[in-house]
Amino acid sequence: MAKYSEEFGRLLEGNCERGDAIALKYFRTADLQIEQKRDGSRVTQADKKVEAMARERVAASGLPLDVLGEEMGGSGANAPAGARARLIIDPIDGTEEFFAGNFQRSAH
Repeated sequence: MAKYSEEFGRLLEGNCERGDAIALKYFRTADLQIEQKRDGSRVTQADKKVEAMARERVAASGLPLDVLGEEMGGSGANAPAGARARLIIDPIDGTEEFFAGNFQRSAH
């Protein structure tokens, strides 16, 4: 657990805090844009911006961390389990509820 806190904790906590700020910027606003993905599910620019922010922070951190995201796919997705740590991102879990205005913040 100490290794997690030292190596990844600050990065992940910062991603959560910044992700909250991005999501809340669009929550219940007229600026929220909703697109339909190929699979029929929907995505907002808030989803995309949260995932992009997380990816940028991981890249800038220099940590040996692969990223697999719901919106943008990922690096290391086909690597053997345990080869490297992997951050799996679902930027806004419950996008349908989010754009309907029923979003609840989760505890980090």
